[in-house]
Amino acid sequence: MVALALHRLTGIPWIADLRDPMDQITYPADPRVRRAYRWIEERVFRHAQRVLVTTPGTATLYRERYGLLATEKLLLIPNGFDPETFPADFDSNTYRQRRCSEITSANPLTLLHSGQLYPSERDPRPFFKALSRIRDSNPELLRDLRIVFRATGHDQVYEPLIAQHRLNDLVILAPPIPYADAIEEALAADALLIFQASNCDGQIPAKAYECLYADRPILAFTSPLGDTGQLLTSMGIDSIATLESEDSIFEMLTTTLPRLRAGNATLPDKASVARLSRKFRTAELADALATL
Repeated sequence: MVALALHRLTGIPWIADLRDPMDQITYPADPRVRRAYRWIEERVFRHAQRVLVTTPGTATLYRERYGLLATEKLLLIPNGFDPETFPADFDSNTYRQRRCSEITSANPLTLLHSGQLYPSERDPRPFFKALSRIRDSNPELLRDLRIVFRATGHDQVYEPLIAQHRLNDLVILAPPIPYADAIEEALAADALLIFQASNCDGQIPAKAYECLYADRPILAFTSPLGDTGQLLTSMGIDSIATLESEDSIFEMLTTTLPRLRAGNATLPDKASVARLSRKFRTAELADALATL
């Protein structure tokens, strides 16, 4: 509303940057708040010269909602990774070296999820159930395996679930650590985990770009047809299972864990990942500013 007022008072062009859709039909849950969001949203599309969005799914939603008005004003500039947040001596050829011959109970195969794990948007319950099934049917697959959930923000929700599925010896709920340390931890992991539910198919978590740049194998639990799944597939990632499907996760883990141990799991395509740098995104934004 401040931007709208300034635009009206000065006539200076207004670029509105919508990081996520505002009115998502079922979110926010309070219908009064949702109506207020829609009221703001409509004025954005009516008065802003450009409306920036970060995913194809969001762009599609707004084209369907606002038609020609959205088509004329929408500009898709996805998120990306910032190389400067990684260690100065980051050398992917060093970090990607496999240590499969060293995997022991003291030096386990480590899978890492770093950051918020929302109970609705990133629900890990089917993942826990799939792990429990593997333990019953093929326990050797879980030998010397450690799964770290760093800074979920909802440990109190997941602690009883982990105990319920007899995973306390496998799954660790770890506390927050400084950002630089979190990057180092990701670079040292044997694989990185991404969770994204189908109710977020039109969104891509920013961490997905960092995971790709980290040059580690990625196990993604998301809809293959959603924006996150499509991004990962385009980068060469093939270990993708539908988050809501225990069977899909069971099948993917059964196939992927042996590949991780053997050191032949798929890595992101480096040339494709390079194009996801924020420097490339900034150039697109600069072009948008220049046209106005």
